[in-house]
Amino acid sequence: MRPTARMKPRTLAHGVLLDARAIAATLALVGAAEAQLVRQSPSPTGRNLGGVAFTSPAHGFVVGENHHLLETFDGGTTWVTRMATGYSTDPFYTIRFADSQHGYVAGNNQDAYRTTDGGATWTPMASMLSGSVRDLDFVTPTTGFAGYNGAFTWTPDGGATWELRSGYPDAPIVFGMDFRDENVGLAAGIRSTPWHDGGVYRTDDGGRTWTLASDLGSNDVLWLDSSTAISVGGLDVLRSDDAGLSWYVVSSGLETGLAEVARAGNSSTLAGVSTGGDIWVSSDLGYSWAQMVVGIGVLPASWAVSFFDEMNGWVVGQGGITYRTTDGGYSWQLMNNGCGDEVTDIDFADEDFGVAVTHRGFVFRTDDRGRTWPVTRLRETGIVFGREEGFRTVDAVDRNLILAGGAGGILFRTEDGGQSWYNFGWPNQPDFNADFEIRDIHMVDALNGYLGGFYGIYSAFATFDGGYSWWPIPSVLGSIAAIDARDSLVWMITAGNRIYRSTDGGENFNWLTLPGEVYTLNDLDFVDANNGFVVGWYGYMAKSTNGGASWTPLAYPQNEIYFKVSMTSPTDVMVVGYDNSAYRYFYKKSTNGGATWTRTNLNPQFEDWFAALHARPSGRFWLGGQTGTIVYSPAPPLTITLPNDVPPQVAPQQVYQVPVRIVAGEEAIVPGSETLWVRTSAGAAFETMPLEHVSGADYLAPLPGFRCTDTPQFYVSATGDGGSTVRYPANAPSSWLTTRVGVIENADLLAADFEAGLPTGWSTTGLWHLTSTACLPTGACGGGTWEYFGQDSTCTFNTGVRVSGILRSPTFALPTLQTGQHITLAFCSALDTEYPDNAYGDDDQAQVWWVR
Repeated sequence: MRPTARMKPRTLAHGVLLDARAIAATLALVGAAEAQLVRQSPSPTGRNLGGVAFTSPAHGFVVGENHHLLETFDGGTTWVTRMATGYSTDPFYTIRFADSQHGYVAGNNQDAYRTTDGGATWTPMASMLSGSVRDLDFVTPTTGFAGYNGAFTWTPDGGATWELRSGYPDAPIVFGMDFRDENVGLAAGIRSTPWHDGGVYRTDDGGRTWTLASDLGSNDVLWLDSSTAISVGGLDVLRSDDAGLSWYVVSSGLETGLAEVARAGNSSTLAGVSTGGDIWVSSDLGYSWAQMVVGIGVLPASWAVSFFDEMNGWVVGQGGITYRTTDGGYSWQLMNNGCGDEVTDIDFADEDFGVAVTHRGFVFRTDDRGRTWPVTRLRETGIVFGREEGFRTVDAVDRNLILAGGAGGILFRTEDGGQSWYNFGWPNQPDFNADFEIRDIHMVDALNGYLGGFYGIYSAFATFDGGYSWWPIPSVLGSIAAIDARDSLVWMITAGNRIYRSTDGGENFNWLTLPGEVYTLNDLDFVDANNGFVVGWYGYMAKSTNGGASWTPLAYPQNEIYFKVSMTSPTDVMVVGYDNSAYRYFYKKSTNGGATWTRTNLNPQFEDWFAALHARPSGRFWLGGQTGTIVYSPAPPLTITLPNDVPPQVAPQQVYQVPVRIVAGEEAIVPGSETLWVRTSAGAAFETMPLEHVSGADYLAPLPGFRCTDTPQFYVSATGDGGSTVRYPANAPSSWLTTRVGVIENADLLAADFEAGLPTGWSTTGLWHLTSTACLPTGACGGGTWEYFGQDSTCTFNTGVRVSGILRSPTFALPTLQTGQHITLAFCSALDTEYPDNAYGDDDQAQVWWVR
């Protein structure tokens, strides 16, 4: 053995920060809490509405399904929910105000209320009989009638008590009614007798007995004066000039028919609404009619029309759809945001402009970030017996070009942001059929794109002309659930466990089976050409970082079902899904590429279920689901970040520019509000300095020239145009940013070499000694003299016994270290062992002890 060791200490360097004081650096980077979800749609409600009544042009009420009673004080711009219960409860069918103070609401099985103070309070009408009250009518503020499914009741005291006037088999099932006075009344309906005789019924004894006056179908009746009345039903309008004793057709050919009719005050204008929401107006008390609104209702449903005076009227109906007129019925404004139909997909072209589509063909558009969602309905044939038609997917390419497709092979396209739409799907595409259900559309640009779906002759198609025509992709088989594309890469997933991938812009597709236990795939999203996710049933989630060439399953609970996934960066991912063990819907977010997730439950905050999702890089996201519900999570008002860290120290009396980035979010930045707050120590007051605007969202915060004795603290703030002030750090001035003032210099605490012998204060024991012999190990240290542990004669330390020794330096004081300071031990040494790379476990060792 010939182990040797040489040690040549050179410098013990101590970094010294001159004229500096230690301070507590408090840098609190507080993450913002999850923003509260805001319901944007539907408004005023997604429930079907059956009644409307106003006590002034601004103040009114609507009633509908699930015990809903809503009130407005501004003509329908905003609404207050006065009563509402869950989905399983009975509806309110009708509401009537006999004057500005006395109002009445009725539904099923004694579910009826009255007000005597204009709707401020509502009390039950406990004596109401069981059954379904289809209509109410009052001839004085307190004297009125209730028409049931085959019965009539009467109240003389404003609903405090009700008396049965007639029932089966005499009384008809009431569709609509109108009483001229306490005795003479008309009712539209049908009797549940063996003959099911229906039409217009008349009573002259306050509803005790009824006579069929006309056997022509009737949905509603209306007195025009003491002897004149009209009836609407089917395609005809009937008129009576003898107080309802005889009737004749005065107008025919109303294509949609009318379900209810009302008069605009005492004018000659009548307005009627069909079971599909079509609005017709007559300016001559029913002789001629013009259609003012093409209805957007889906199936025959209850609609109601009511006027407060000659100018102000309302129509309400299916899915919470509400119209208002202020010019006597000549024009009608759609007042609702969205409607009560299931939202199946949402897509935004930018931060403000978006589109949502629904199961039955409704389209909601917004250009104000979802604050309002105007609604329309598109259809090729509509939903008819034996055919389903409605939307499953939408792609907003930009603010003008939008494509929406769905069941029945429909594929609507607009080039003007949704003002006008045209169907380029079935029956206009030769390779589509009436059973084809389009499940996803992805346009790469304004000309090139892809779609896929179920039950067609082919599953996947491509377009090269912006969606006017579509060519099948025969190599892609199976039911396509989702599509995405980036540059020349295209991905399609089947509802099973297969993913198709093209690397040449859709010319050729290869497929692979996704790893893991896959049941049903629902969605696919890539944020760039490399990073993507697929999700599906029973907790299936897989991730790709190489453009879909391979996938890594992520293990998540099998009780979770994921409907949609949305990526906004390679690390930021979001899914919406359902927990089938806890029976609740949720969304989950990951900020580390799916390694960990934060889950937020949506129930019981919302009764609805959710399956649509769209997220934006700003942090905004929208969820859509049952009854037209769209909820929104806003971005922060403003976002302030530091692109670079604060410098750990700055030189005295020198200005230092700290880069700051301020990004507008829910609010725009108020120019001039961008401020640096700074103080020289904790006991001083903060002073303000404006930030210097560089360009775009980038600013500079000018730290002033501090003195060496300063312990600076500072933060940044900006104000949005909505009044929000945002600070960085988030909870400033309770926390702040800081730096040290001074200059780093190096000083030697101890330096030594052995060229002139063993320095004063140094000592050795054992085999340590000065040498300049040729026992030089591999490696080189400067100089010609060194301390050596070994024997010059043999160049080993093998003396036949265990040996050890110490090379000891003199004692010296170590200074107190401050933040950012450190002590460095530097020396040149070498160690030789007998075997190369210590292969046989030589236990020779050289140790350095640092004693403080």
